[in-house]
Amino acid sequence: MSNSRILKNTLALYTRQIIIIFITLYSLRVVLNELGTDDYGVYSVITGFVTLLAFLPGSMASATQRFFSFAMCLEVFSTLLPAVALEQYSSEKAKQALVGINEKFANRNYT
Repeated sequence: MSNSRILKNTLALYTRQIIIIFITLYSLRVVLNELGTDDYGVYSVITGFVTLLAFLPGSMASATQRFFSFAMCLEVFSTLLPAVALEQYSSEKAKQALVGINEKFANRNYT
């Protein structure tokens, strides 16, 4: 990758970030002016809570996928059920399917 392309991309990212900061500061001013200080506090708490709830499923899915991949690589399928599968998949059919997969892969020889 050439230096001019890196410089151009860096400048584009910084420009984008500066524009986002100005838009955020302006919208903060408008929202604070419309809601007032008390209602803005409630708005801020609710927004933080919703953001937290939106973040958790994605991060938990990523962590679960990594754990599954790591356990499958080590061929330690017995750890999948108690550690993650029972927590993530609460329906009985999903539990039975994971037990079937565990039995299917546990008897394979990958050498």
